[in-house]
Amino acid sequence: MRPRIGPSLLGVFILGGAGFAMFGRSSAAIVVHQPTPPAMEPADPATMGQQLPPNHPPITQGGSQHSFARDDSPPALAWVAPPGWELVPSPSPMRLATYHMPAVGNATSAELTVTRAGGGTVANVDRWVSQFDGSERETRTERTVAGYRIATVTVSGTYEGGMTGGEAETPRAGWSLLGAVVETGGPSYFFKLLGPTESVAAARPGFEKLMMSLHKPG
Repeated sequence: MRPRIGPSLLGVFILGGAGFAMFGRSSAAIVVHQPTPPAMEPADPATMGQQLPPNHPPITQGGSQHSFARDDSPPALAWVAPPGWELVPSPSPMRLATYHMPAVGNATSAELTVTRAGGGTVANVDRWVSQFDGSERETRTERTVAGYRIATVTVSGTYEGGMTGGEAETPRAGWSLLGAVVETGGPSYFFKLLGPTESVAAARPGFEKLMMSLHKPG
């Protein structure tokens, strides 16, 4: 004999089911977006045995063409990395890309980081300059490449950096920073070349080639 469900109890079940449905719709609106894994590319003899970092596009002759975006919006900028620049895994999820250049003599090799964020161009350039104590030289220029406005700054001196793991970085005398803020109409792209002055100077021609290669993705 089946138990009979009274109207009041049936109403509770119906409301409970509706509550579950509403909760499901509300939860579905909260989505954590992760970078989409790249599609598998056919094996390239030029890169056989070389493990490429996540989001690395296929290597093309004369350099690597890159276009990255870590958030929901599509990439607004693409560029070609100079030959010899090594794309390495980024230690921070805030970075779109990290490149290492060949070392110069006994000096530490320079590093180029690429990030994307909001904020005013001048304020961000000022922040880069403020990371140096007693800067010896500071040069600012502006230009337009492929319709993108680019603000460039070069500064040298003792690099004090920011905070790493809650502690101030060790000051590094004789360092330089060559940075560019590329305005895209949305969040800007920040290219920050940093390291010993001689290493940054050696990497500057490649940096300039990368800036001249800027273009829209696709």
